[in-house]
Amino acid sequence: YMEYWLYNVIQHSVEPDTFSGYERQVTGRLKEYFTQKKHRRKVKELTADDLDEFYNYLRKYLKNSTIDHYNDNISSAFRYLLKKKKVRYNPTDLINPIVVERKEVSVYTKKEIVKLLEVLKGDSIELATQFDGCYGLRRSEIIGLREQVFDFEENYFTINHVAIQHDGKNNAEKVYFKDKAKGKKGYRTFPLFPHIKKAVLQRLEQIEENKKIFGNSYNHKYDGYLFVHDNGDLIQPHYFTERFREIIQKNGLKQITPHGLRHSIATLLHLEGVDIRDIQDWLGHESVSSTNIYTRGDYKKQVRT
Repeated sequence: YMEYWLYNVIQHSVEPDTFSGYERQVTGRLKEYFTQKKHRRKVKELTADDLDEFYNYLRKYLKNSTIDHYNDNISSAFRYLLKKKKVRYNPTDLINPIVVERKEVSVYTKKEIVKLLEVLKGDSIELATQFDGCYGLRRSEIIGLREQVFDFEENYFTINHVAIQHDGKNNAEKVYFKDKAKGKKGYRTFPLFPHIKKAVLQRLEQIEENKKIFGNSYNHKYDGYLFVHDNGDLIQPHYFTERFREIIQKNGLKQITPHGLRHSIATLLHLEGVDIRDIQDWLGHESVSSTNIYTRGDYKKQVRT
């Protein structure tokens, strides 16, 4: 049934990258466990105790945060059965609580962000990191930036197109694009800071020069995109993350991820006294509760309080 739910109910209602995560879970350890003779159950027979045993089995290999995702998927599958009146209750409502410990994300101070940008000068991900370290954009939003979203006269740019890395099996295209941001609040417009404007214009000039240098061997598939290699190939999201990690390690900087810079921007805005709902709009969060996760105080703010 979980495979039926996967391919007939869920596949066409979620994004491909989200579906690939569901697929890995259903066709992986979940199928491995419940196809064993001693664990086989019909949907009407499945109990909370069965699920508790399954989750205890998963704990040998996975963290509670991942097990919680398994539970979410099974719960969603049973909600569909309830709607169709195929079962009388959802066993996930009765399981032992799955305690998920939230991992503290490392953040940078202003000085640490400036230092990072200094060591990145001339690197292929320098400009991408500037957008991350100055605006706190999502990785998908950065890689999806195109020339057409910039207004160099009015000095602003808009987030309306994203690049998603897709790791699903049977998928030939590693990256796909969509003309919508994450959630309704993902669509937003930012001021174009002078130093970012200068860097973007220089990058666009360099891209045009590269087209002349590479000639017929230049990849025009991604024309208009800001973050491409010299030969026109897209700078893929995973490449940005891995190159970022290499730079951090090579220069002995405090461990952080590109997403950690997004947390850093939220924290810095919070410490500057920016209202939490304004930070929510800046980050593009649907819920202010998500923004609260990103922000944290420090000793100076406690003193002011």
